[in-house]
Amino acid sequence: MMKNTLKRIAQISLILFITISLFSCDKDDEKLSKTQYFKVKIDGVEHPFKNSVFVNKSSLNIGLITITPSDDSGKTISIVLAPENKNVEVTGTFTKEFTAGFLIDGVSGVWDADLKDRTITILTNNSEYIEGTFSFTGHNAVDNSIKKFTEGNFKIRK
Repeated sequence: MMKNTLKRIAQISLILFITISLFSCDKDDEKLSKTQYFKVKIDGVEHPFKNSVFVNKSSLNIGLITITPSDDSGKTISIVLAPENKNVEVTGTFTKEFTAGFLIDGVSGVWDADLKDRTITILTNNSEYIEGTFSFTGHNAVDNSIKKFTEGNFKIRK
C-alpha cells in the first residue's frame, strides 16, 4: 500500500511539475513581493526563485500543496506535498508525502527528490499564505548526477 501511495505521489508530481512549469515560465507580473520569498541552496550556492511563485489553488482542491517558482535563467523547482490529512491548512514535518523536482531549461536536466533524503516542514499555513522549510537530494536519472538542495525556505501568498 505504501508503494502505491509513493507511486501516486510521483505520478501526480510529475504531471503537476510539467503542467505548472509550462504555464508559469513567462508570468513576470507574478514576481515576489517584499513579503514573499522562495530560496534554496543548490550544491551550497544560494539560489532565489523570483518569478511565478504561487501556491497552485486547483491542487489545494484535491488535497495537494504545490509550489512551482522559476527564475530568470530557465530554472524551475517544484515542491509537492500530498499529506494523508487532506486539510489544506495542514502543518508539520513530512518526509514520505513530499516530493520535489528541479528542472533546467525545460528538458536539459531534471533532478527528482530521492525517496530517502527529503523533508519539508510547513510552519504556517492559513488562508493567506504558506511558509516553511525544505531540503532534498535530487537525482538525475539520465546521467546519475546528484544535486543537494539545502536550507530551502519560502513564504508564499495563496
